[in-house]
Amino acid sequence: MFFIPTIREKVMQPKVNQERFFYQNTPLEQVSNYQLNTFNNIWQKIQQNVPYYQKLVLKELIPEKVNSWEEFLKIPIQNRAYVR
Repeated sequence: MFFIPTIREKVMQPKVNQERFFYQNTPLEQVSNYQLNTFNNIWQKIQQNVPYYQKLVLKELIPEKVNSWEEFLKIPIQNRAYVR
């Protein structure tokens, strides 16, 4: 029963250590750029798979590629209450 969590921890620990090292040893501006680039990779997939965001991009209400955190903040977030 405790076998799977132990395996998962052994697999994940090096990845966690790598992330910790990156965030502790990288200047804030580079971290910000890294996070923005990572988001843009995910954002492309979101646009392909979520019709709501796809329509907003087509209407040019939100950017196809996010170039700054100010643009990121303009993207509306869906939650259960909004969807209902």
